[in-house]
Amino acid sequence: MTDLRPLFGLLTLLALGCTGAPVGDPFESENYSERSVQLGTVNSGGGSTSAFTVDVRAGETGFTLFAEAGELVSIELLRDPDGNVVTRWEDWYYAPIDLTDAFYPYYDNVVFTWPMRAEDGPIQAGAWTVVVATVDADWAYLPNVDVAASTRIRADEDPDAGVVRVALVFADGVEEEPGVREAVDGAILRWREVWEPVGLTLELREVASDLDSTLSPPWDADGQTDDAAAFARDGEVVVFLGETLNGELNWYGVSGGIPGPLEITDRSATLVSWLTHAGANGVFDDDEIGLMGETLAHEVGHYIGLQHPVQTDYARWDALDDTVECESQSACEDALGDNIMYPLSICDADGCVDTFRLTDAQVGELQRAGAAR
Repeated sequence: MTDLRPLFGLLTLLALGCTGAPVGDPFESENYSERSVQLGTVNSGGGSTSAFTVDVRAGETGFTLFAEAGELVSIELLRDPDGNVVTRWEDWYYAPIDLTDAFYPYYDNVVFTWPMRAEDGPIQAGAWTVVVATVDADWAYLPNVDVAASTRIRADEDPDAGVVRVALVFADGVEEEPGVREAVDGAILRWREVWEPVGLTLELREVASDLDSTLSPPWDADGQTDDAAAFARDGEVVVFLGETLNGELNWYGVSGGIPGPLEITDRSATLVSWLTHAGANGVFDDDEIGLMGETLAHEVGHYIGLQHPVQTDYARWDALDDTVECESQSACEDALGDNIMYPLSICDADGCVDTFRLTDAQVGELQRAGAAR
């Protein structure tokens, strides 16, 4: 093990162009069940790592581990029940592809789902070991830190269909803004149009709030994500709809992680600006309404676990085998410009390119995610 991880990372946002558990009962249906297990607290000791065992039973199809500490944490490695190392952070850090943010110590909590892709499974029954690393602000390993973890282990008999529960929280006064209520209804319709053909059902609950409509991103110490506990029910993704992000009109939305936690933390939400979509005049046209729906699908897609198929430097890609590894703006716009997870909005005077497409591998990753039941 090295003593220092190079300081590197990609913030996940759709700019112009891209503790504790919530209340409520765990989600169950005819084809889906889930059990939650507290894994306790393990000190990272002199090796700066804490190992947690996830016992997967026969018939179960995957798990999502959540770990938190008073310091930055990330996933060090995963071992299968036979003791084989299945994946480790070095496999991804030094490669130009991204699978999950869990390998990067961005936060004092981490979310890790397994399996994520078809080639990662099916999961073997038995005791899986997830090793969590603790590091300091320079990403140097940090010993003797207490790390607490829990896991959600799922049994999904219908992997081609899933329900994603979302709490859409309106910041103070947003619903009363002229035209916004109608625009939100149209955006939700567009969101459903993107998801439903690939077997994802949006179960939406709307919530009014007195939150400041100038939203702050999840990494801001004073951000609204601290308030997610007031609105979330167990297993819901919280989406805050405000006027702007940081008072600026250059961010459509931002996600609290790839994936984000279903547990309550200071990043447990996705944020979306209605005014950035409507433009400086604050009046929505049909294209802008559709774009807001696509932003909702994009940012919640991040929160569930999807990466951009290509980053805006055109030199880094997702880890899925059916998204093209294009290497220029023009090539990427041609190959991926209609993909819902494309990092940029492609717009001209006549409007924006509709983004709606999800590849089979993207759909599979969404269906295996902890938030899709």
